[in-house]
Amino acid sequence: MKLKKYIIVTIVFFIMILFLSPISGDDWGNYMVGTQGLRHMIGQAIGMYFDWEGRLVSRIFINFLTYHKWLWNIINSLLITSIIYFTVKIIEPKDKKTIYFLSLFGIIGMNIYMFSQSITWLAGNITYLFPLSLYIMYLYYLKTNQVKNHIVSFGILNFILPMFVEHMAVLLVLTNLLVNIILYIRTKKVDKILLCHFILSTFSTILMLLSPGSNLRTKIENIEFNQLSLIWKILYNIPNFMYYTFISNAYLMILWIIVMIYLIRKQFTNKIVKKIFIFYITGIPILTIIGYHTSILQISYLNFIIDSHHLLVILYWISFVSIFIFLMIKNIKNQENIYCLILFLIGISANGIMLLSPTWGYRTALATNILVLISLLWIISDIKIPGMMKKIIPILGGSLLFLYLILYSYLYYVNQEREQFIKQQIKSNQNIIQVKKLPIYAPCNSNPTNEYHEKVFKKYYDIEGNKKIQIIK
Repeated sequence: MKLKKYIIVTIVFFIMILFLSPISGDDWGNYMVGTQGLRHMIGQAIGMYFDWEGRLVSRIFINFLTYHKWLWNIINSLLITSIIYFTVKIIEPKDKKTIYFLSLFGIIGMNIYMFSQSITWLAGNITYLFPLSLYIMYLYYLKTNQVKNHIVSFGILNFILPMFVEHMAVLLVLTNLLVNIILYIRTKKVDKILLCHFILSTFSTILMLLSPGSNLRTKIENIEFNQLSLIWKILYNIPNFMYYTFISNAYLMILWIIVMIYLIRKQFTNKIVKKIFIFYITGIPILTIIGYHTSILQISYLNFIIDSHHLLVILYWISFVSIFIFLMIKNIKNQENIYCLILFLIGISANGIMLLSPTWGYRTALATNILVLISLLWIISDIKIPGMMKKIIPILGGSLLFLYLILYSYLYYVNQEREQFIKQQIKSNQNIIQVKKLPIYAPCNSNPTNEYHEKVFKKYYDIEGNKKIQIIK
């Protein structure tokens, strides 16, 4: 019975979302690489290591699993479920059922663009969710001191994980460094196994960051940003940090407000102080949630509140997170509270590392979103949840999954119709190939709107290069 709910979620993600979801964007080109066989898949990944990027491991997986999407469906479903599973295992709540559903909401309740970029889009999913799920599993084994029982497995993990994506590589190195320092302070001894993990992850990160391809890419892409000093890179990216950490994550912000109110009521006795703090940490976040979603509907009344470049908005969110850290420190009573604080700081650090990067997106914020979620749920596990709410939460979970079933069944239908229409136009030798537009919740870049995606789209659907593509509603 304990595993039944995890098996159900795995099956649901496999059938409803991943099986019904088409490949898109970069996946079209990656699929064509896969058609040329395993040798070419690996050779192309190695070639890109020297010509374009250091993400050797994720590139091999992308080339192989895009061509064998059925296998990706299975692996991705298991990894998504593993995030929920290890979230519950790390927290060890008394009410496992509630935390299970709140963790599930972390996936199905995330920003729709983050979902389309990191759950259903193969290239984004393999690059960002694969290493995150492995990292969360590693955190659990670190917390429970079981890493030594799987020396070879975690040694391999520490070597391959950094070659998925840059900020996860740096995050793993920082985590290993932090664990080694904490253990040395406690025991006055060096843990040789964990030190080896730190060395392996550092070495792998260096191989990735200093790859010939990465160096060549910096000379071609984002030249102006790469020429900035460290301080100016950070200042340039602060609006991105604010937007992807706070403004665009409604579900995370709702949990954040609940946790903040709980900690304020717990830590302060003065009623006036309580009311002031609660008003300060709830008003702007609630308006931000409303403002973000009304902006999607092109209603601009609250656009000023989601302007991440505005100095007052930036200062507010800095004060918000500072108050939260203060409350977490004040709440420390045992070792679990310390672990929770460390996990939150690690989560924020994932986006902090991105301050040095020119490329941001919803998928790059996935690690921060999930790790901060776990730390919030850790605190929520101490809150006494009303019985009625405990009954409502599973119903909401089932309803959201059913909603995804409807959405992705419709997406499957529309995509089948689109592909059939493309075949008819190719057969009748049309000069302009009309492509029906897929809905916004479809995998990232499902509609070929730029030169590269149009090029690989034509190859994937066997459309002649001289034909024009026209996207229609």
